[in-house]
Amino acid sequence: DRIVRDDVELTEKRRRHLLSRLNYPDYPRLVGLIAADLRTKESRGFGEFQIHRNLLPEQLDELEGLRPELINDTNFVNTRIRKLHPNADVDWRRDAEEREAYLTRVWDFVKTLQPSFNSLKAHSLYQLLQHHQRAGDYPRDLFLTYLKLPRPIHYVEPKYLADAERRRFQVDLNANFQDVTFCPAIGNDEDLVRQFLLHFFVEDESYQAYEPFVRDTFLKPLFAEAKLVNGIGDAERWFSMLSPSQVQALKDRVDIVFASDNPEELDPADDVKLDVNIKNVDKLIVKVYEINALNFFLDQKRELNTDLNLDGLIANEEKVYEFKEAPIRRVRRSFA
Repeated sequence: DRIVRDDVELTEKRRRHLLSRLNYPDYPRLVGLIAADLRTKESRGFGEFQIHRNLLPEQLDELEGLRPELINDTNFVNTRIRKLHPNADVDWRRDAEEREAYLTRVWDFVKTLQPSFNSLKAHSLYQLLQHHQRAGDYPRDLFLTYLKLPRPIHYVEPKYLADAERRRFQVDLNANFQDVTFCPAIGNDEDLVRQFLLHFFVEDESYQAYEPFVRDTFLKPLFAEAKLVNGIGDAERWFSMLSPSQVQALKDRVDIVFASDNPEELDPADDVKLDVNIKNVDKLIVKVYEINALNFFLDQKRELNTDLNLDGLIANEEKVYEFKEAPIRRVRRSFA
């Protein structure tokens, strides 16, 4: 039975009482009732009643059509994003296709929002860029869109932040949207920005495209580094773009970095192969441990992860690799 017959005329008080009691979005005229209530002085806005958050995606679209100003309401925006989340049967954190589909849905929605949502935009786009990097993909257009979001961090060009609206709507890199997107806060995005720029600078003729958004003092050494470590062009030209201390630091730096696009999961029959970016390493010792994943789970009550303490364990296999590249060169190596 319905709580109220369809032919009963609802006063504002009765309508609010009805909305407070509804749990399921299957009540006739529900969207119209909510829209009417939101127009009243008694309403405390979208999200006041549980039924607001239980609306179906198409009902939220209908409600926005009746109340267009809701697209600037944080509670409404957060509810819309939660409705984009995959269902509980989808392991989107491990399934790359599902993860990309979800993060793309979120970005496609938030990119149209007002500048007051810049922190949410940066958060969403950062997650999508991270996903693409893990797949070995570096979408330049998305990266440029990310750089254009104003944020108070040392590498951003001060002139870009001089605009009044950009100063007003700066990104908070520590903003926590985990209860909305189920993704962690950005924190510090410098490493991601560096990795994208280093990737583009391997082939780019200059760094001018990024100067409106990023300090020259940040771009120039990265541009020189990208050319030098990859052995591109005239080394003396790139060395001249660095100070003597920067040149020495780059030569002395040791890199043993796992490639971001290494496979996240392997089937039991797959060969195990990991790619590592190596620089200034004459000799590398690789130790391989065979771990009984079932015994680990039974003992620790959690899945095996990379935080495993190997102290005291004896490697099943050990190999020594020697390299002869110049200390300035960085080379991607594969280890099977």
